[in-house]
Amino acid sequence: MLDSYGWNEELQRQFQVHAAAGLAPARVTVQQRGLYVLAAAIGEVTAQLSGRFAHAAEAGAYPVAGDWVAAAVRAAQASATIHHVLPRRSAFVRKAAGDRVGQVVAANADVALLVASLNADLNARRIERYLASAWEEAPRPSSC
Repeated sequence: MLDSYGWNEELQRQFQVHAAAGLAPARVTVQQRGLYVLAAAIGEVTAQLSGRFAHAAEAGAYPVAGDWVAAAVRAAQASATIHHVLPRRSAFVRKAAGDRVGQVVAANADVALLVASLNADLNARRIERYLASAWEEAPRPSSC
């Protein structure tokens, strides 16, 4: 099941310490205001952060869509508690003016696709900023 989400031998090696603690690997597919949906070996589960993780995590360390996490999965309730985030191989970061850290929007992506509406809200500067972020942080963009 997790292979179709990108699980591989390298991730398995990184995960060994968490497996020894009885946690299961899962990939964040949705992240909204502290609630998460994970793709786990048993299927889709809803999740939340453990209290310890939420308290100790630094800025930018909370899970985002695309992150691999170590979670305590409760199959009977189709729910889980996230305890750790595995190291990211890439991150798409949205930065505001004067913001040094930025907000991680997505992680471990293989492709970055930027799309904009051609309505009155079209903003070339915004597209330039997103493209610059893609070049700096996320997978290399390509033109179609």
